[in-house]
Amino acid sequence: MSSLNSPFPLWYRQPFKATYITLRIIALVTLLPYWTLYNTVSNRPRPSWTLKESVVVCLIRWLMPLNATCGLSPLCTDKTREVPQEELRETSFVWIEPAESSVIRGPAKDEKVAPVRIPGYI
Repeated sequence: MSSLNSPFPLWYRQPFKATYITLRIIALVTLLPYWTLYNTVSNRPRPSWTLKESVVVCLIRWLMPLNATCGLSPLCTDKTREVPQEELRETSFVWIEPAESSVIRGPAKDEKVAPVRIPGYI
């Protein structure tokens, strides 16, 4: 039985991991007001960013190590959907086509893995 289908919650199977995730999320209670005040008083990373955008960037930077450290990943990201240009402010959406099979060599060449196009932002 895989750990995803286990009848026991995360804190029974991996108590240290659950504690780390819980403490990291609880720390946001104190960090969110700090980030808001910091980005209100000092210069934002980009002058064109709103306060909300600046705080969200801090939030993302704080939460991203959870994925690398604990193996959490958002399953809701749809990599097949094109983002309309009106939803983007400072970027443009493009499709990045896969490399041609003639340029794929060495360990990257595998019959079980098919190249696909991926979304990109410029």
